[in-house]
Amino acid sequence: MNKPSSGFTLIEILIVLVLISLMSGFLIINLIPDQQEKLQNESDRLSQVLTQAADIARLSGKKITWSTNGKQYFFKAQEIIDDKSAQFKPLTSKRYADDTFKDYQLPNEIVISKIYLNNQEHKINIDNPIYLSPAGINTPFSIVLSMSGNTTPSIELEGLPIGKVVNKYPKNPTTNQQN
Repeated sequence: MNKPSSGFTLIEILIVLVLISLMSGFLIINLIPDQQEKLQNESDRLSQVLTQAADIARLSGKKITWSTNGKQYFFKAQEIIDDKSAQFKPLTSKRYADDTFKDYQLPNEIVISKIYLNNQEHKINIDNPIYLSPAGINTPFSIVLSMSGNTTPSIELEGLPIGKVVNKYPKNPTTNQQN
C-alpha cells in the first residue's frame, strides 16, 4: 500500500520562487532611484542654491562667485579690505548656519561636465569662477550635469541674466516634467 505523500510538489515550489523573484524585482526597481532621477535631484539642488546665492549678492551688495572642479562646487563672497582692495572668502558665516553654501561634494556618479558663459564653453577650473553680480544682472550661463563616464543622461541648468537658475530637463516621452 502506498502512503499519500505530504509536502509540496516541485511545480508548486517553482511557482512560488518565480512569484517571489518577480515581486522582489519590482520592489528593487521602485526603491532604487534611476540615473535620471539622481541627476534631477542634484540639478534641482544646484539651481536652488545658485538662485539663492544670486539673491544674496543683490541683498548684500557683494559679488559672489561659484566655481567647480567637476566633482565639487564652491561659493565665495567678496570682502572689501580697504578702499583699494578686496578678496573673495568662502561664503560661510553665522548668517548661513544651515551650510547651504558650504563646499559641496556631488554624489560619486554625478559630475559637472560642461559650463558655458554667453554660449561659449567655459573651462572647468576652481580658478575660473562664475560671478553673481550685486547689481542683479548676471552673465548668462549654463551648467551641464551628467553621469561620470557618460554624456547621457544629462541635465542643463540655465542661469538667466536676472539671477534665476532654471533646469532644462531633457524631453522624455514618459513624463511631462519640464521647466
